[in-house]
This record gives sequence, C-alpha cells and structure tokens, in this order.
Amino acid sequence: MRAVVLVTGDEVLEGRVGDRNGRFLAGELYAAGVEMQRVEFVGDRGGDIEVAARRALADGAHLVVTTGGLGPTHDDLTMQAVGDATGRPLELHGPTADVVRARSATYGRWGAIAAHVRDASVAKQASIPRDATPIPPTGTAPGAVVPAGDGRLVVVLPGPPSECVPGWRWAASHPPLDALLARAGGGGGRVVRVAGLLESELTEYLGTLPAGLFEGLRMGICARAGEVEVTLRQAGGAGRVDALADALAARYRDDLVSLDGRDTDAVVADELGRRGWTLAVAESCTGGMLGARITARAGSSAYFRGGVIAYANEVKEGLLRVPRDVLARHGAVSAECAAAMADGVRRALETDVGVSVTGVAGPGGGTDDKPVGTVFVGVSGPAGTETTRLRLRGEREAVRERSVGHAMHALRRAVAAPAG
Repeated sequence: MRAVVLVTGDEVLEGRVGDRNGRFLAGELYAAGVEMQRVEFVGDRGGDIEVAARRALADGAHLVVTTGGLGPTHDDLTMQAVGDATGRPLELHGPTADVVRARSATYGRWGAIAAHVRDASVAKQASIPRDATPIPPTGTAPGAVVPAGDGRLVVVLPGPPSECVPGWRWAASHPPLDALLARAGGGGGRVVRVAGLLESELTEYLGTLPAGLFEGLRMGICARAGEVEVTLRQAGGAGRVDALADALAARYRDDLVSLDGRDTDAVVADELGRRGWTLAVAESCTGGMLGARITARAGSSAYFRGGVIAYANEVKEGLLRVPRDVLARHGAVSAECAAAMADGVRRALETDVGVSVTGVAGPGGGTDDKPVGTVFVGVSGPAGTETTRLRLRGEREAVRERSVGHAMHALRRAVAAPAG
C-alpha cells in the first residue's frame, strides 16, 4: 500500500515556514506499514493542488494526504481542489457548519463582522466533497476523508500542526481511514538507533553479513543529530528484521540508543522516570539550549528541576561553587570546570543528576590549545562524575546545537548505566 503527502501553501513552498506536517505524517504512515512514495510541496493555487492530487492517484497511491489550504480566505482552495480531483462536488454539511459557527463565535472580534460575511465564512469551511466524512475541527477549519474510487482515499487536513496532528489521529481511528490503514498490515518494521556511528562504518559492517539476511528487506540508513537511524521493514513478516536488529544490537552494544525507534530524548526521559531520578543542567556556551531541549518534551516536569546559565566566571564561581583555583589553573573551558559545574548544579538544585556544557562556540575566543569548537560536557550522578572533551566543526550555531546533542548522549549513557 502506497501513499503521497501533499503539503500546500506558498509560505511553505517559498521557505518562509518550515514543514512539520510532512515529517509527522510520513512517520505515522511508516508505522502503519504504508509505503511512502513522496512528500510534495504545492503552492496556494487550486489548479496546481488538483493536478498534484490527480497525479498521485494516477501514480498508484492508495492514500493521498493533503495539509493546508483550509479556511475562509480566498487562497484556501484545497477542499475544492480535492473535490474536483475526485469528481465530487462540494456540499454544505449542516452539523459541521454548526460546529464551525460555534467555534468561530469564541473569537472576540467575530461579532463585529457583518452577518453575511460570517455566513459565507461558515459555509466555505463547512462545505466538503459529496459522501466525504468530515473531520471535526480543532480550530475552525474541518478536514475530510474523501473517497477516490477503488477503495482509495484522500485525507484533507488543516495546515497548522496543532490542528493537523489531532485531525489525522481522529481520522486514523475512525472509518473509513482506519479500515484502509488496517489493510496495510503495520508491524514487520523496526527502527534501530545507534549513537556516534558513521554511515560508512555501518555500511562496512553490513557487507560482512550473509547476503541471505537481506532477502525481502527494505532498509534505510539516515544520519542525524549524532545518531544513525536504521529503518527495517519486511513484507509479510518480521523474521529477518528481528535477526538484523539483533545483529546490530550485538555489534554496537555500547552505543546502542534503542531497538524500538525511541530517540535519545525519549530514552533519557524513560530512564529518569524508571529510576525516579531528578535532573538539573548548568550551561555556558549553549546558553539555555540544553534546558530548552529537555523541557520541550511533555512530562519533563516530573524529572527536570531547573538549570543555571553560567556564562560569566563569576556566576560559575558564585552560583555553582566552581573553585576559583580551577578557573585560574584550567580555565572555564576545561574538563575540571565542566566536572565542577555538573557537581555544583546537582548540589545547588538537589538533584540526582547534573549535566554541564562549557566551551568555545566561536567565531572568536579560541586559542591554540582550545580552538573554536572545543567543548567539554560533564555528567554528575550517583555513579560519580565523568567529562568528555569534544572538537566540533561548524559555525557558532552548529557548535552550540551539536554540543547539546553530545550532552544528551552523555546523559543517556549515565542514566541507562547500572546504578553504582
């Protein structure tokens, strides 16, 4: 079973807004066992959207998912385009109109709009292709699941991720989309994540394995955020998928992040929760980016106590109790300072684990022995304190982002290790 995702909107096509929906939907479809043909970007032109939808169906897609272009304005043309592509005229759906009207009325300025404009706005948003299933709106724009013939479907979703995600999940749990996804089979797939691995290194190892292990397998390799992600899928079963996943786990045991697709952040959260541990961070060159990444995860308040952005040495010494002689003898960018920062924030915030980052992000400030990109990460926990020296390449923002990634990996290793 194959699918195409159409992300509509001039703001996305022109790079003014980043796409989050395509990535989300691709992950959902992969997990359901659906083969992704492509994610396509289309501007706010009804004819272009119609052509893209027709092309996706003609190319053999069983499922086409569109995002964006729903609403009351002149450039919200996706629903009409999908109706044209599937040969289904738009019809006003009364119950949906009631919902749109009630939601619109919650906006303070709604009552100041002329009645005929309000009515037109409601009618435009509540008109869906004939025989389509409406998707209840999270905002004011409903989506729809539209039959496209021969058991195929076009799912029309809003553009804002806060509306697209719940819209998809509602549709995926209700007919007719849930029945189509059930036919995809799901299962038979694994995602293995390994930290600090080069793609070429993995390719070399895979070449040593018996060729028969790969029969019937689809395998993808993607490096990102300091991890290599290996996706494995086998039509009609999971025997070879499991065998290869086990082989990867044995080969890269020390650097294995997960065998179930969880990323480093999820593993850290799960391990902290399992152990009942709390966490605090002390940051210098990353300026709060590590704390922001940790708290971006829902539920982080269960284990994250807080952090200190200790940019100046006076803050390191005053709030984190970094010894003055450490700063004088070794400098703020040193393993000794990173260890003291991790210990200090752990004590100050009374947590089980403390993580620190200190370094030279650039473009200036580097020296011969500590050039730009020199970063130290410290982790203090029940098993003791460990530091890691990094030599990172790239511009300032890249160094900062990579520092956060390495800090998360160091934290993962610490919280996943047996307690001392």
